[in-house]
Amino acid sequence: MSPPAADGEVVIWPASLARDLPLLERLAATLSRDELTRAGRFHFPRDRSRFLAARGFLRRILSAYAGETPGSLRFEYSPEGKPFLPRHPTLRFNLSHSDDRLLVGVCRGRSIGVDIERVPTPEVVDSVSAMTDPLGHTVNLTYDAEG
Repeated sequence: MSPPAADGEVVIWPASLARDLPLLERLAATLSRDELTRAGRFHFPRDRSRFLAARGFLRRILSAYAGETPGSLRFEYSPEGKPFLPRHPTLRFNLSHSDDRLLVGVCRGRSIGVDIERVPTPEVVDSVSAMTDPLGHTVNLTYDAEG
């Protein structure tokens, strides 16, 4: 991993959150006490594992840009709840996850936002389109694999 070459360059990191236990344990070992406490609040083990993997991968990625070990990174949070690294004010990042997929965007010197969403299968779209709204109107949805 190497940092962006210049201010404003954006690097996108995709990852899978479906991880085996040994890797998940290594990722979790880099997290702060606060992050581990947050992970413990998830009811379902699958969601807890996804959170641990996402935060662990985020730390791994950001550590390469910050020149620190993943466990030494200290996050603070804006009033809106967005994390940032106070020791690296020009390093900007954002993450999004959906099911077992993670997307992390990193850049320097500008704000960044990323989003990832699972696209439903045609069967799911068909089943939802058969539903009606409270007034009895049919909901017409179509599946567009092209986006």
